[in-house]
Amino acid sequence: MIVWCVFGLAAGFGCLHALLPQDGSMDVVKDVIGGTAFVVAVVVGGLMALAFSPLALPFRKLPKGKPRRGILNERYAKSKVTSQDFDVVVIGSGMGGLCCAASLSRFGKKVLVLEQHDVAGGGTHTFVVDGKSDYNFDSGLHYTVPQSGELLQLACGTRDKPVEFDKLGESDGCFDKVVLGDLKDDGLRVKHGQAHLSKLREMFPSERDQKDLDEFLRVANMVNDRAPVWMLSKVFPKWARQLWKKLFLGTFTEYSKRTGEEVTNELVSNPKLAALLCGLWMDAGSPPYRASFMMTAALSVGFPKEGGAYPTGGSEKMATCLIQAIEAAGGKVLVRARVDKILVKKKQGGFDAQGVRLVDGTEVTAPIVVSACGYGNPYTKLLPD
Repeated sequence: MIVWCVFGLAAGFGCLHALLPQDGSMDVVKDVIGGTAFVVAVVVGGLMALAFSPLALPFRKLPKGKPRRGILNERYAKSKVTSQDFDVVVIGSGMGGLCCAASLSRFGKKVLVLEQHDVAGGGTHTFVVDGKSDYNFDSGLHYTVPQSGELLQLACGTRDKPVEFDKLGESDGCFDKVVLGDLKDDGLRVKHGQAHLSKLREMFPSERDQKDLDEFLRVANMVNDRAPVWMLSKVFPKWARQLWKKLFLGTFTEYSKRTGEEVTNELVSNPKLAALLCGLWMDAGSPPYRASFMMTAALSVGFPKEGGAYPTGGSEKMATCLIQAIEAAGGKVLVRARVDKILVKKKQGGFDAQGVRLVDGTEVTAPIVVSACGYGNPYTKLLPD
């Protein structure tokens, strides 16, 4: 009852927000109402979390000291997957697959993670040059958000952060740099707390560029502010989700459905300014013409608010703690375990996943199969025709 009362209160604020003029004349009032709706949304999420008790489970203790040798490289063997039953099979051991598996294991699920590479962890694994160097190099991750420690703590279910993160940045707070090929200076030094924006304004002093920058920041901040509300909508049933979006998200959905390049070029007329604003796109691994503007807004405006951080001890620490959490619940993470097909059973109105078949012909049955190996692979290779 309390949850639905609070939901109704949030919906009321959302309706009021939607009925206000859209011409900018009441932006301050709208911001206050929008902020209130967001706070109420957080309260709703908290109450629902308590109601369904996903966060009220006991804390878990991970093994102390050095992790067991070869924890990232446990090789697949048929006997390891046929000698026991699993509740969930996860295909792929990147951060998405491992976080999913660790979170499920916290709720008592025995999870099997299958990885075709010879090391688990996706972009967090490291390597040495020619096997001779004493220095490890990251295969993918070069920095991440400072809140990663808390996110890993949530996935692992531990009382304390399993991995500490140190903020990057030189003495002036610079943690990255964007350089365009035709700029004669050293480009734009991206800094913690968005301190680089003053430099950006100096680089583009014209009135038109200043107005464009202000408008870009306004839209990007709006998208970033609404993103948590959009994420919260995922806890509701589909009918309530659509209502939630209409009441609270406003133009968030409109902008997020378009590419970063499309929206940025619409808001910013100077191509050099637009390029610098989108310059951190490599952190997402997808250029602005292929990524949602939500990602562009997060990288260009949201990320620099907090700055970059790096896991103390190296990026492999992230995968290691997640695997420890999975194993603590009886699960396994196996490498050199390439999945050939997802097994499905036809039912009325669709199909049910039944497990997976590996390339050696071994079948592992499980009522739940999670694909964490890219969106294309399941449709083009793993699912039956």
